[in-house]
Amino acid sequence: MGSGHAHFCLVAREMFPGTSFEGLDLGSAIDDAAHRGWIDRSFRGMFPDVAPELAGQFDVVSMHHYLEHTREPAEELDAAATALRPGGLLMIEVPNPDCPTGRTLGRYWMPWLQPQHQQFVSMDRLQQALEERGFTVLERHTTKPTPGFDTVAAAWLLSGHLAPRLWMPWRRRPTALDRAVRTGVVAATVPAAVVAAVGMEVASQVSGAQDTGSAFRMLARLAAPASA
Repeated sequence: MGSGHAHFCLVAREMFPGTSFEGLDLGSAIDDAAHRGWIDRSFRGMFPDVAPELAGQFDVVSMHHYLEHTREPAEELDAAATALRPGGLLMIEVPNPDCPTGRTLGRYWMPWLQPQHQQFVSMDRLQQALEERGFTVLERHTTKPTPGFDTVAAAWLLSGHLAPRLWMPWRRRPTALDRAVRTGVVAATVPAAVVAAVGMEVASQVSGAQDTGSAFRMLARLAAPASA
């Protein structure tokens, strides 16, 4: 789901040459991927809309940083349960709203990514939603914390807030003063960001806290129907 140009499928088929890969997305890139042979079949549209014609056809459905972009995530999970065969696997990876660094950085936390990210679901709530749909969660994995990287990314976003990026298509043509201000803000932000990033990394190591990272992954299996 949300296959984009299907680069993941292209690489994955090298490891699983006997597997058929199919992809769904809203843009024309997914059709281009099918024409190139990177995937075997493409679908354009919303997953809940096409799921009925895909009912029970798939062994695996992958939602790699897809669910947070959708308007109705509950409907997406319903669609996955429809498309999977009994015993099929669903893999989901999403931003982790319980990430301590994210709570500290607030709007400047990179995975916040407004307005592209429309939904944030906790690991426990996602597991509950899957179990309500007949899935059994097999694995839960949280990425390692990266406070230094998150801090540098936050500084970049902050610089864009203080001195908006000149290349944004809705902005007027930049003047010499605009360029000077942007250059000055970035020049001041970079060393401050490096110092802050080092400080965050050191503080994390010294405290020894077992923090979670900016994303988590969950693997679940769809239950087979009870025998009559």
